[in-house]
Amino acid sequence: MKLIITLLTLLTSINICSQIEYNEETMWSYSLRTYLDYSTEFSSTNSQIIGDTVINGQVCQVLKREVLSCNMRPLKDYIYMNDQKVFYYLEEEENFQLLYDFGAELGDTLTLKFWPNINPVDTVFHLYIDSMDFVNFDNLQLKRFHVKFDLFDQEEISFPTNQTSPIIEGIGSTFNFFYLNELVNSCKAFDTDVYELRCFSNFTNGAYEIITPCEVIVGKPEIDKTIYTIRPNPTNSTIVIDLPENIQTQNIIVYNTTGKSILKKKIFSQSQKEVAVDLSKFDSGLYLVKVEYLSDKRIKVMTKPIVKL
Repeated sequence: MKLIITLLTLLTSINICSQIEYNEETMWSYSLRTYLDYSTEFSSTNSQIIGDTVINGQVCQVLKREVLSCNMRPLKDYIYMNDQKVFYYLEEEENFQLLYDFGAELGDTLTLKFWPNINPVDTVFHLYIDSMDFVNFDNLQLKRFHVKFDLFDQEEISFPTNQTSPIIEGIGSTFNFFYLNELVNSCKAFDTDVYELRCFSNFTNGAYEIITPCEVIVGKPEIDKTIYTIRPNPTNSTIVIDLPENIQTQNIIVYNTTGKSILKKKIFSQSQKEVAVDLSKFDSGLYLVKVEYLSDKRIKVMTKPIVKL
């Protein structure tokens, strides 16, 4: 009898299949690129549930963004979750469309509808569950889907083999909640690009930190161009970044001139005095190095152009 009670206690304390419930404390924090005339500025931005409303008799939640991005969604979206599926309101057709199916299984192929202006040619795209694993969040064990995309609505569906994109149950894509901006060829044609989920938080479960602790994301990161040194510049192959003492360096990211991230290093030890970044496999040209670090509980950013010979 005691064994049965113990097992029941364990089963009720660890909920493997539970889904995350969105509430007015639910927030997604993302990295943000702002494209300037001759450079790219890096910062952060938030999307948050701000309340409820009713559309076509369906109770849904209002998802508000701080900025517009190249995924072509408005500042406010209307979403709801039902039976492990997330739907969003497509205003042009005055109905709700499927965005996520967190009940999908390995090997499933989902057919999803393009929203207006994201693709002028095709009406639907396909998503294939290539592999799955799990991540722990609070007392939940969430499914993580590694998916591939086919962007065309032709009869013969094919998926590229070189890249998968992660989607976490309840949280969504680790790129953007409306994830298709990762598939747009030229986000640089737009002013801003939301391109990387930093953390997710809600009232019920707390914070799920993907890149940066949620509590330090307050507004946009400050830009600091003097605290780090990068040598040599120009370089033939490897650059060395000197890490100041008493500064919590988090990430070093290298971008090409199109604004695409081509290399990333996460700093795990704060005792490191320097870090080497090998650029030998990349073409000659101009690159941008971004160093993210914490100071006074704020994310700060140092950016510096380098030349690869």
